[in-house]
Amino acid sequence: MKYTINQNNNFCRIFRMPDVFPSGFCFGGGLPVTFTMVDWFEPVPLQSREAEMREEDIKYMLIAFLQPKQYVQPGYTFLVLCDFGLTFTFKGE
Repeated sequence: MKYTINQNNNFCRIFRMPDVFPSGFCFGGGLPVTFTMVDWFEPVPLQSREAEMREEDIKYMLIAFLQPKQYVQPGYTFLVLCDFGLTFTFKGE
């Protein structure tokens, strides 16, 4: 899939996912869990007003950029939410 990224949607938020999730069923409104927001930034350097990028290329670029960050540690899983529509998780190494 390709994503069109421009000045209005070029923003990402990074969350560390909870160590433990609730078990059982969540009927009746769900169970609260805590995600920790660890970073936010504009991920794509825009040379013009707009860029079109493939999903695989964006994921590779973002994971390579994020893995060396101090908050990314082995054993943790991170959720990446991008305003241009891409959402994925990755594990710290």
